[in-house]
Amino acid sequence: MQNVTKLHLPGTALQRADQEVAVATQYGAYGIAALIMPRLTNLTIIERLVKGKGFGFDLWLNSIDDSDTWFQRKARFEVSGIRQGSEGIIQSRVNIKLKQISP
Repeated sequence: MQNVTKLHLPGTALQRADQEVAVATQYGAYGIAALIMPRLTNLTIIERLVKGKGFGFDLWLNSIDDSDTWFQRKARFEVSGIRQGSEGIIQSRVNIKLKQISP
């Protein structure tokens, strides 16, 4: 039998711990995006935007091959990490993000 330790945290500590999990999920999503984006689109991440500035997206992308235009901000990219959810919840999140980034 496996030992299982249960951790009981007071309300604020639990909220802080949950926030850390959310941050880890978001950074994990950034990492996955950084790995697959160049293979799928020939674009790479050149800059991450500061959160809370109202841009509606997370990253600027640029072409891998065109070194003359580095840092020209060719495309915007929104990354969203979600730990769990039904197909409907995930599709709803995608729809929200698509509206968020539309010009």
